[in-house]
Amino acid sequence: MAETGSARRARSLAHSRFLPLYFNKLKYAISGSYKKFECPILISYSKKMLIGTQIFWLVILSMIVASISWTVTQEEIFREWREICEDKSQNCKNLLQRKFFYVFTCEYCFSHWVTLLILILTGFQILLDDWRGSVLAFFVIPWIANQWMSIYRRLRVGIKHENLRAQVVEENLDN
Repeated sequence: MAETGSARRARSLAHSRFLPLYFNKLKYAISGSYKKFECPILISYSKKMLIGTQIFWLVILSMIVASISWTVTQEEIFREWREICEDKSQNCKNLLQRKFFYVFTCEYCFSHWVTLLILILTGFQILLDDWRGSVLAFFVIPWIANQWMSIYRRLRVGIKHENLRAQVVEENLDN
């Protein structure tokens, strides 16, 4: 009996590392009703992950990028190193040196380099299975990461504002 294209595809998926993502496809391919259940809205052009899984990875990876970028460029633990980079980004004679050190002071710039590292480590691609999926991910992940950092910055400003207001009220009660 000749093997159909969907059965061949299902057999090859059974040997891949993405078997849990394709279990339903495999089940329907074996039963012969595979084409009936394939929904183009829920499945991207990527053969690796369903679109819901890609969105989940996108959110998680953007949070990782935001966390690393914020910590290096804003938090106290890297303050001394950041001050050295700020000084060198303003005082170096070579343009490339100034730009190199500036990257460590700007969370937006640094998030792109962190994204590049994350994409190399994970191999994440969005929507497409080739280099275009990596390029899309390279621009989408830092954009979402910067949205997370903006939300966090507003939250911190709000908390500082509330703390100052509470401190003023406390001082007025003491007087």
